[in-house]
Amino acid sequence: MKTSIGFLCLVSVGLVGTKLAPDVRAQTSRESLFKETESRLRAIYDRDAFRPKRFRGEWLSDSSGYTVWESVPDAKEQVLARYDVASGERTVVDSPQRPTAGRSDDVSPDGRR
Repeated sequence: MKTSIGFLCLVSVGLVGTKLAPDVRAQTSRESLFKETESRLRAIYDRDAFRPKRFRGEWLSDSSGYTVWESVPDAKEQVLARYDVASGERTVVDSPQRPTAGRSDDVSPDGRR
């Protein structure tokens, strides 16, 4: 009789444990989901992590193309590049340098300043 009562208790504990285990896993899963969601929302609204970079090109006065400061590969320098709208041709207008504050980047359509 002691064996069957002990066995019955063991089976009962096992059944109760299997019923409670999914709730514990669901709670843990739910908490991790909330943490991940909160992290993603903070990245979007607090840190602007998903905001695209702004295009900073300047149209030429006759709208035949635009100029834009571009980084030189493997260097910290930038060049002023001119793109022709019709052909897509790229030409470098300025030698490598960084743009200075307050400086006008207006370029004539032929590429001369």
